[in-house]
Amino acid sequence: MPSFKPRQYVLSVKSKNIKKNDVIVFRDNLDKKFIKRVSWIDRGKFQVESDNSDYPSMITSKILKTKNIIGKVVFKF
Repeated sequence: MPSFKPRQYVLSVKSKNIKKNDVIVFRDNLDKKFIKRVSWIDRGKFQVESDNSDYPSMITSKILKTKNIIGKVVFKF
């Protein structure tokens, strides 16, 4: 079961304190936005995972740069 539903709004804040299991908003290399959970973060790079394993995402297999993080999700409504 996904933690976020289509057309649901989130509030995110810019943060340098991103850690494993945080939910973040980020851009990929094509400037497409995603909301995913951080699986690991280290030395300017990170990887994400999906909360819903029934719907795999290709983005979870990529290593991304922390400069692509838009913000940390702090509230959903």
